[in-house]
Amino acid sequence: DCFAYVNNEHDWIKDLDPAWTGMDYEMTCNIERTDGYCPGNAWWDGSGINFCLDGLGYGNTGRMADVVYHEYGHGITDFLYGPNDPPGVLHEGNSDIVANLILRDSIMGLGFYIGNCSSGIRDSDNTLQVPCSGSGHYCGQVIAGFHWDSWQEMLAAYPQAYADSVIFNTWHYCRKMGLPRTMAGQVQWTLGADEDESSFATGT
Repeated sequence: DCFAYVNNEHDWIKDLDPAWTGMDYEMTCNIERTDGYCPGNAWWDGSGINFCLDGLGYGNTGRMADVVYHEYGHGITDFLYGPNDPPGVLHEGNSDIVANLILRDSIMGLGFYIGNCSSGIRDSDNTLQVPCSGSGHYCGQVIAGFHWDSWQEMLAAYPQAYADSVIFNTWHYCRKMGLPRTMAGQVQWTLGADEDESSFATGT
């Protein structure tokens, strides 16, 4: 499962930006761990990803596509930003976003709790706003919600292929161009990545 998900995500980001080589290496993926942050967890360690065996009411995180995509997403952010990593709220929120976009689902962590395959652990389809107080995982849902809501508006107005292209590319290139360090900054850079007249005043 992890092999398939990781390669799928690598192909996805390379389709968006063929020239970017940040994730072009053989990544170590440790599965069915019982140590570290386990059970009920998964993590990016700076060069590879780690997933826990099921236990104590938690599912096997290496079997969950969205969790794998989320952890690999931390790698995308790490290598995109270089030594100047963004705050945790952007790290976590953007890792949720990449999973949302690939799976076309706002819910994160389906199956995380054994016996519950409907609610997950987070949802990018939310009404959270800034200021937000809480963990990076919780408040990251604000920026994830911005991209999710924008995508849904685009899908309602345009053909899927066009809406996907705009949202996928503005998400990636807003970060690559601006390296935003706040949620407001990421929103501004997203608008800038889609602006073709050097001015927001026209509304295009």
